[in-house]
Amino acid sequence: MNLDSPRVEENQQQGGSSLPPSLQESTDAVKSSSTSTKVVPSSTNTVKKEGKKWDKNGFGFPKLPLGIKYKEIIIFLCWIAAIGFTIWFIYDVVNHYLHALHNPITALSLVEHIPMAFPAITVCNYNALKHCDTCGLTLEHATRVLDNGSIVDYETHYESTVIGDFHCIVINNDTHHPIPEATLTGYGASYSLFFKVPKMPSNTYSRYGLQISFHKQGTVPDVLSETNFAMAGVDNFFILTKYHTKYLDTHESSSSSESGSATTTHSIRSAESSGGDSSSSSSTSKGEEMRWKASMASIGLTEQEEDIIVVSFAYATLNQYEIEEMSSTNIETVLGEIGAIIGVLAGLDVMKIIRGFIEIPFAIPYKSLRPIWEVFN
Repeated sequence: MNLDSPRVEENQQQGGSSLPPSLQESTDAVKSSSTSTKVVPSSTNTVKKEGKKWDKNGFGFPKLPLGIKYKEIIIFLCWIAAIGFTIWFIYDVVNHYLHALHNPITALSLVEHIPMAFPAITVCNYNALKHCDTCGLTLEHATRVLDNGSIVDYETHYESTVIGDFHCIVINNDTHHPIPEATLTGYGASYSLFFKVPKMPSNTYSRYGLQISFHKQGTVPDVLSETNFAMAGVDNFFILTKYHTKYLDTHESSSSSESGSATTTHSIRSAESSGGDSSSSSSTSKGEEMRWKASMASIGLTEQEEDIIVVSFAYATLNQYEIEEMSSTNIETVLGEIGAIIGVLAGLDVMKIIRGFIEIPFAIPYKSLRPIWEVFN
């Protein structure tokens, strides 16, 4: 028996529903609302574009692996630049310190000494004893000019000795019998020494004359480095200026192994800078040196003997030149500059560095530098 009525069949053929009218209206309302709803894509930070992930807030730059951010790369490059400049600055500061340590500045002052004591005087024959049998010398006599200008004989104590290969006479090296101290300068307080020097054979090319050294009492001069000479026929007048130099300990220790060459250097520089002037120096103690600069002038003699050479000496000034070496920097200044540049460019202090080292054992198991990075940034 067919339960379907002709109206039902008609409705089915027309695509209608067999549901009651009330249910049909609610079903139609649901379909209408579902067809009017549009699918809106979810709001996410990334979209796919050509197979790459792009950061919405990263100005279009692609994301980096391992969670690294672009600002961290910029900070890392700044670190490299800061560390590089810091290394260069430290090198420059240390290099300047070493240069200042070996090239100290000097301070010059004049100290008046009235009266002023004369140095020891060593006079040697210019020719070595091994070259001839007549290369000796003898002190004949000495004279002194008094304050009133009169010339009187002076009995001086001396010692005859051999220094190296040279026959020499040392004067004023005995502290018990010193030459009277000078209270005036120039000719008015001068002493003259008359040496008898055997003439050299005429068939030789040896030179004829004396070499003179002015040095501190109790010391032995470097005769081979001497630049003060005297010849026959004139009064060889040496005008002295006294210098007292105080060296820095570092400078003295670096040059103590070459004390002989240092003396020679002083003599050569003086001769070059003063047009024939020369000097003799003696180290008084560690870090100090006493030196007498000699300017030589000569005047002819009216009465002279062939084998007599006259050597005179006096002070040019009774002011002693005090030269003191000073360093333009010190280790405290160097450490302060290094600490300042590290703090300014790298922002590092002692506590931050300690914290960074403490994080190293904790960062090793994780194989990550992130904890250390966060300490310093």
